[in-house]
Amino acid sequence: MLIRSTSNLHIKYIRMLCEKRMARNTHYEFFVEGVRAVSEAISHGWNVKKLIFCPSLVRSDWAKKIVAESDRLIHLQISENLHSKLCDRNDLELMAIISQVEDDIDRIPIESNLLVIAAENPQNRGNLGTIIRSADAMGAHGVLIMEPAVDLYDPKTVRATMGSLFALPVIRIKCHSFFRSWREKVRAALGAFQVIGTSPHASTTIDKVDFTVPTLLVVGNEQSGISKQLETMCDALISIPMSGSADSLNSAIAASVALYEANRQRIASK
Repeated sequence: MLIRSTSNLHIKYIRMLCEKRMARNTHYEFFVEGVRAVSEAISHGWNVKKLIFCPSLVRSDWAKKIVAESDRLIHLQISENLHSKLCDRNDLELMAIISQVEDDIDRIPIESNLLVIAAENPQNRGNLGTIIRSADAMGAHGVLIMEPAVDLYDPKTVRATMGSLFALPVIRIKCHSFFRSWREKVRAALGAFQVIGTSPHASTTIDKVDFTVPTLLVVGNEQSGISKQLETMCDALISIPMSGSADSLNSAIAASVALYEANRQRIASK
């Protein structure tokens, strides 16, 4: 059956998930846009509860294959008019409602080449999504989000990850003590494990750090940087050399540069 009305209960539920963090947390589900994101979710074993699409707008072979291979019981077909009201992109072929996953830090594998990035109290959805995307691209094993933070499952955060949310463990943790206990657990397992924080005021520059050893990178809040409490848990603070008039970098850019340097060193050492 083709859904045409905004008063349909399914459509009201989708809008609630898009607009309200409490609804996402209560129902443990979130809204996802785009063929790539939906495909990544499926390929990495996430639970797709509803696959939402307008039949006349499913044109690519990629999208058609996902529709054909998915369980018809989860299909939610909508009209073109309703599609335009639900999202602002006419080229959006697929959308989905997907179950959240547990914030279980054991999802991050403790390996000899461990590379993890932690974002302390991120407040910008685009920045958080970019950090997750960069972590995936640069071979990190996971991302820690130190709350309070912007919602990981907000549609704008999810969109900014470009599907990388589904490809690597992203774990929300609620306190510095949990961070400390996990750090000690990893050190007990691996021996050497360094915690490196980014700061525009640090005297040690990023190129002076050996990132080939197991590493946790820490980036701070967009406005205030890393907290004093977290600074005390870092083995070193590093800065990124700059030659222009800017005295600091956006947190997502700083994270991406640091992850790139870690990945560059690791590739060069092989």
